[in-house]
Amino acid sequence: MPWQSRKYHYFVEGRALCGGWMFPNYEDMTRDTGETEKRKDDCAACFKKLVKLRASRNTHENRREP
Repeated sequence: MPWQSRKYHYFVEGRALCGGWMFPNYEDMTRDTGETEKRKDDCAACFKKLVKLRASRNTHENRREP
């Protein structure tokens, strides 16, 4: 969670999915936990975009040929 934030955010390449936060040292951040349900402390905008991002990644991975 960012220092002054009241909610937990999801980051891709140092940017929060909601667009409200950015960290230049994003490689030091923890990976996606795989949570499938939004918790009360999660940023709603980030979680909504995370669900869409995961779905698009799964669709893209399923289209690859062996």
